[in-house]
Amino acid sequence: MKRSEIILKIAVNFSYFILFLILLPFFRHQINPDSISLINISHKYLAGEFSLAVNGYWPPLVSWLLMPFILIFRDAVLSFKILSLFIGLFAIFSFDRLLDAVNAEFKLKAMAMAASVIGVLYFSMVVASSDFLTASLMVFYLSMVMEKDAFKSKMFFLKAGSVGFLLYLSKTYGFFFFLSHFTLISAIEFFASAERKKTVAVYASAMAVFLILSLLWIIPVSIKYGEFTVGTTGKFNYASFGPVKEDVRMPYTHAMKLPDTLSTSNWDDPSKVYPSAWNPLSSADNFKHQMRLLRKNVPWFLDLLNSFSYLSLLIILSAFVMFFMKRRRRETAGLLLAIILSAAGYIMIAFEQRYLWVNFFILMVLAAVSLESFVSKEKLRIAAFALILLTFMIMPARNLRSDLNSNKNIHDDYQILKDKQVEGRSASDGSRAYMTILSYYLKNEYYGAFGKEIAPDDFKKELDENRIEFYYLFDSSDTVILKKLSDGWAEYFRLNKCIIYKRADEKK
Repeated sequence: MKRSEIILKIAVNFSYFILFLILLPFFRHQINPDSISLINISHKYLAGEFSLAVNGYWPPLVSWLLMPFILIFRDAVLSFKILSLFIGLFAIFSFDRLLDAVNAEFKLKAMAMAASVIGVLYFSMVVASSDFLTASLMVFYLSMVMEKDAFKSKMFFLKAGSVGFLLYLSKTYGFFFFLSHFTLISAIEFFASAERKKTVAVYASAMAVFLILSLLWIIPVSIKYGEFTVGTTGKFNYASFGPVKEDVRMPYTHAMKLPDTLSTSNWDDPSKVYPSAWNPLSSADNFKHQMRLLRKNVPWFLDLLNSFSYLSLLIILSAFVMFFMKRRRRETAGLLLAIILSAAGYIMIAFEQRYLWVNFFILMVLAAVSLESFVSKEKLRIAAFALILLTFMIMPARNLRSDLNSNKNIHDDYQILKDKQVEGRSASDGSRAYMTILSYYLKNEYYGAFGKEIAPDDFKKELDENRIEFYYLFDSSDTVILKKLSDGWAEYFRLNKCIIYKRADEKK
């Protein structure tokens, strides 16, 4: 490795590490309901409750990686942040490999690596989820398959299959991403290679490794849910965007039982919230609903790509031009396929930007490759790339600033309540996300936000059947809820955000 390469790696990683430590106090309490579920799964493994820990909705890899940090730091929220630090370092390492795989010239590579630091900081700081790990693994996977002679490497099939398995463990969607992308990149290799038999052998061997390893997770998940499945995430997400709004909303109008004794809310495993997903081909109305979702989601997907850089669509267009001009065809095809396939499943229902984080890195690589292909003058190429990279830094910088001290208010409320004896089963009239996080801090069992949309007798019945001890009222002007709570409940404590009611027959 050249001296300049070593200096670049050290400088980028050190910059990210120091900036992370500087920003950590401002994101120390950033957490979300997804994070809570992943943390609770880690706690189940650590408690030796493996049957409870197996989860079809939430991927296991982040929870597994989180376990040693919880043992070391004790504080699970802080542990998630420290884990995110290391995932960020892995993302930088993978991005470096991907730039090398497409033979990006050193100056452009150095600029891209430097610009990526703020994006990696944003991904590791602002959202604690499995999505950043998935994006990092996708970049690593692309760095493997984009290498010129990848399919000729002796152990490539084993590496590819193993990374595909890790993608699956990081997120159920990773199973389908690897299956589709590796199949298509292998097809491209097949038609471009003179050694077609070897390409087929490598593809078949990699898929065998991937599928055999995947069975190690598919089997326990399928046993737990009583049907063959690679994960329940897709079924739940598809059902939650069904055509009948009343059917989608209905489970959330009632108390939501917890999946097991070590969970703090139903969100720890919502696999059984909807018995089945709707079928877009079962009726004309369902098909029309699917078309409406697609009409909404295609522009949404393009908007999310543009959120990484205002020039994203122009970069993608230039990559297509390169492909049809037969310039860097293999690289552009593989990366464009990754952009499309990273979104293909979500485009049927809905997006969040974090599902597409891999494209932050892919788009920068495509920008570098395009400039190398179309701009011959070095100074002009460097100047143009610098301007492009500036557009990639706007979104993460803006979001880091706007999300300073995110969710610190929930931790502050926990500090107020932890000595107020509010331990027990709880429910609320709203603010489900806030309550999911607060309930984790208090080690309470949260039965959801219900009461507004059901009859008084049903409301009281569900409170009694589930032995709810505390009800958090966020809308104090809601006379309907207040009337329902007038019999057998009394105001117990007030926070700025809500009023906590307790059963009148319970001791304070």
